[in-house]
Amino acid sequence: MDPVTSEKISRREQILEATLSLVQTNDRWSLAELAEKIGVSKTAIYRHFKNRAEIEDALNDLLRQDLRETFEQAGNTPEELRTSFVRYFRSHAGLLFILMHNIFSTDQYDTNLFIWLRTKSPKVAVFSQYLQSRDKKEQAAITIDLLKNITSILIASFVIDGIEPIQNELMRILGRGLSDMKIPAEKRLDELEALSLIDSVELPEPPKLFTAIAAAIKEFGISGTTIERIAEKMGTAKSSLYFYFRNKNEMMNELVRKETDTIISLCENRSGKGRNLAEQLFIIMSVQANYLLIKPEILEVFNWIRYETIRQPNSSQHNGFDIDAFLKPYHLVGVPGEGREQKMRVVGLIKWASILSTTTIIQGKRLGADDHISRKNIRSMYFSMLKGDKGIQ
Repeated sequence: MDPVTSEKISRREQILEATLSLVQTNDRWSLAELAEKIGVSKTAIYRHFKNRAEIEDALNDLLRQDLRETFEQAGNTPEELRTSFVRYFRSHAGLLFILMHNIFSTDQYDTNLFIWLRTKSPKVAVFSQYLQSRDKKEQAAITIDLLKNITSILIASFVIDGIEPIQNELMRILGRGLSDMKIPAEKRLDELEALSLIDSVELPEPPKLFTAIAAAIKEFGISGTTIERIAEKMGTAKSSLYFYFRNKNEMMNELVRKETDTIISLCENRSGKGRNLAEQLFIIMSVQANYLLIKPEILEVFNWIRYETIRQPNSSQHNGFDIDAFLKPYHLVGVPGEGREQKMRVVGLIKWASILSTTTIIQGKRLGADDHISRKNIRSMYFSMLKGDKGIQ
């Protein structure tokens, strides 16, 4: 390879490396920010990439190739596959953020990625053939289990100080399930499902601003939602919004906080009727599902909440978070550990159940599931959580 070609490849790789570092803190990075990070002019970047889209295409191609290689090199058991992907993502944080952003902002991204992997990875092709050979009931159960594992791998892959023990515990739970928890009988689940129904009178009237944000997200997606578009949905001037918030992120964070507080309140009002934590986890999942089913306009907002919760799994431990007050309605008996360690484990299980419930509903709605099927899927996801790998054998 001649020196000029080598230098071009080196600069191209430098640009991609810098982008991977940038995306971890800024989904909406610009070429100007990228050039500043590298210490070159935008013109220098244009010598290798025509625009931001070309850089994103190169990174997406790198991600797909790495995922294919990770599949092929991993062992064949669920545990070996999970371990390989978590190890990969923990050492490739930038590509993890890109995958997350694509999944939560690009319609059908996960489906298209699976189709690509099926054509490029013999191991994925074999799995696809196996899935197609099963009857519809088995296919549904395997798909739910796959959704649980993919979501949980993402949760376990972020490198954040202080939560690795909880992430590692989640990886163990995926294998053995929540073996200390007994699955309630079907009749009891029917009772818990009934008490998890939500009456619209329980829901606070949403502020006009948040209705506008939700409408903008639904039409333009998270990335395409701007202050200008929010103001347009409100029928007001953009400048008036700055009286309350400094930027779009502050608006979004306030929306996430209010929606999360509503869900927590709805769960608190019902969780006391659960006889143990196993029942309470089902109540949490059912309440969250029912909330989304009666407020379909908020689905994309909860997609964003899910995104932020997975990206920042310890975000609830902000200043002022009262773990004892939060856990007051919940049973801790039977959960391993003592003191704060035990409490943090329960908080982790509650957040896991919440994320999986949201994921199940959003994915189901994308596939055209009606309310009956959606609630059935929640029950299947709950079974998968408690049973672990043995649930699909």
